[in-house]
Amino acid sequence: MHGEALKMLNIDHCYVKYPKDLYSCSALIIPGGESSSFSKLISKNNLLDCLKDFAEKKPVFGTCAGLIILSKINTPLVKGLGILDIDIERNGWGTQINSFKHNIFLPDQCNSKFNAVFIRAPRITNINDNNIKILSSLNGEPVLIQKKKCLGATFHPELTSNLTIHKYFIEMIDEKIIRKS
Repeated sequence: MHGEALKMLNIDHCYVKYPKDLYSCSALIIPGGESSSFSKLISKNNLLDCLKDFAEKKPVFGTCAGLIILSKINTPLVKGLGILDIDIERNGWGTQINSFKHNIFLPDQCNSKFNAVFIRAPRITNINDNNIKILSSLNGEPVLIQKKKCLGATFHPELTSNLTIHKYFIEMIDEKIIRKS
């Protein structure tokens, strides 16, 4: 679904499965899904160190399970990349049946509300790094955060027709983006 959002913004994109796929990327979006499955695939495809190196140099956006992967989580099921020093609770808002939508306010530079979709969403229970900015909250809890060129959302912006957050992420990229003609 992120690919569709990028397509609507006329941004070239590719899918990353192996380390070699990262070479042509200016930025990376780690989507939602199942964080334990992502963790297994990252390990199986030898992506862990490559993704860490990539995130130190280029913009990365993690949504829902992608945010879990960016965190320092280290459980038998999920090994995070350690990019964002946050404590995170998988399925923190509840199970699939507890999924919901809620309007959140976006950062000043976006100047708008966003109808966020939370599906088995994680909760950020603690931020352990003063360099992480909270860009948006829900009921006093962070749901959209940023550290330098790393953006993380506990929700799924790709499941809406509102491209504001994807545009915000695209603006974080220093390199000239090649747009489709």
